Amino acid sequence: MAPLRWLQWSRVDLAGGLGGVEVFARSLNRELLKAGIQSKLSRDPRDLLDPNWDVIQMHGSAFERVPRTKAIRVQTLHGTTLGRMSSCGEWLWPGGYLAWLRELQGVVLSDVTLSVRPLATARLADKTGGISRVCWNGWDSSEEMAPLPQALEAQLSGLGSFWIYIGRGEDLVKGADRLLRALPLCRKLRLVAVPGSGFESAPGVIRSGSLSSPQVRALMGRAEGIVIPSRYEGNSLAMLEALAHGLRVLATRVGAAELHPKGVQGLHLISSADADHPERLAGVILDAAMEPGDRQTRAANNQKVLPRWADVARTAIEAVRSRLRAGSP
Repeated sequence: MAPLRWLQWSRVDLAGGLGGVEVFARSLNRELLKAGIQSKLSRDPRDLLDPNWDVIQMHGSAFERVPRTKAIRVQTLHGTTLGRMSSCGEWLWPGGYLAWLRELQGVVLSDVTLSVRPLATARLADKTGGISRVCWNGWDSSEEMAPLPQALEAQLSGLGSFWIYIGRGEDLVKGADRLLRALPLCRKLRLVAVPGSGFESAPGVIRSGSLSSPQVRALMGRAEGIVIPSRYEGNSLAMLEALAHGLRVLATRVGAAELHPKGVQGLHLISSADADHPERLAGVILDAAMEPGDRQTRAANNQKVLPRWADVARTAIEAVRSRLRAGSP
C-alpha cells in the first residue's frame, strides 16, 4: 500500500509560527512523518489544487473551499471563536461571527473533524455525513532549549524560586488583568511575565521580553510554577508542557483543564468566576505555591499519564483510515 500523502494547510505560517495552532501542526507533522506518511505544511494556495493529496487538513477558521478530489478533508478545531466571544463578552466583534461561520462551514463540508477537546461544534460532523474525533493535544512538542538573553539571566540571578505567566498582558482571553489585580495580595510571589507587555506598571514583575519557543521552554524548566488565569482556552499547550515539566499549575476551569487524565499531579484549579475576585485568585495561587512535593516526581508521573503527540497522530490517522474504509461522499 502506497503511503498516504497528507497536506496541512492554513493561512498562517504553520512551519515557523509560535501559536498553538502552529505548534499542533508541526508536532502532528513530525509524528506523521515518523509513521511513514508523506506529510507537508503549507500556506501556499496552489498546494490545495494538487489532485494527488490523500488528505487535506485545515485548522480553525482558516477554511478554504477547494475543488472536490479524492482527498479526505479534515477540519481541526482548537476551540471555537463563538466560545471565546461568549467567555470574553466580545459580542460586538463582527470578525468573530465571520470566523465562527467559517469554522461551521469547515465542519459541515469536511469528511473528518478533529478537536483538541470535546466540542459541540465538532459533533455536528456526525450529523452531516462526516465523523468527529477528539484528538487532544500532546505535551512533547519539542525538547529543544536555548540560552536565555543575558539581560534576563541577570534579573534571574539570585532571584530564587519564581513563577511564570505566558501571554500578552493586553489579551483579555489570557486573563492577565485578573493576575494584575491579584498580585498586590501575593507580595512574596516572584513572577516572570513572558513577554511582559501589559506588566510595565506591575512592581516587582520581571518582564522577559520576546523569547523563542526553545527559550520559553528553558525558562519553564527553571520555574516553580505557572499561572494560567484564562477566560477561554481550547486545550492549553502551556499547561500540558508545564505539567510535564513538573511545575505547579494554577489555572481556571476552562477548556480542557478539568479533562486531564486522573492522576495528574500539581494542578490547581479555580473557577473563572472566582478568578475575577483578586482575593480568591491570590489565595489559590498562594496555596498552590505552598503545595509539598518533589518536582521531578511530579514530572515523571505526569509524563506517563498525559497524552503525547504520537497519541494525537494515531487518533488522526485512525479517523482518516476509518473514513477511507467507509468511502468519502
